Amino acid sequence: MDICAFTKVEVAGVEAASLLNGLIANALPRNVGGICLTHMLNERGRIEMEMTIVKLADDRFYLTCAAFFEQRLLDHLARYQGDAKVTINNLSNDWFAMALQGPQSKAP
Repeated sequence: MDICAFTKVEVAGVEAASLLNGLIANALPRNVGGICLTHMLNERGRIEMEMTIVKLADDRFYLTCAAFFEQRLLDHLARYQGDAKVTINNLSNDWFAMALQGPQSKAP
């Protein structure tokens, strides 16, 4: 399924995992290539948005969510970034996205 219209954001840096772990309800993927569906939370623990996170490297994560939430996601990350050593890159206009689904979707 073509999901090019979705928001696509990269969070990278030595403190990327720490920043994201403090903002999401589920655990980040442990292994490079791992993926999780999670909710980003606000300071009260309430849901801000649902997103998928892919671990691209030990210090690099790819976040995707509905296009409607693009600015909210960028603002939310910037709000909680503080002095964390991370870079936040909006890739929405630069990257293609496709969702593969079904019983053979994990087959090589």
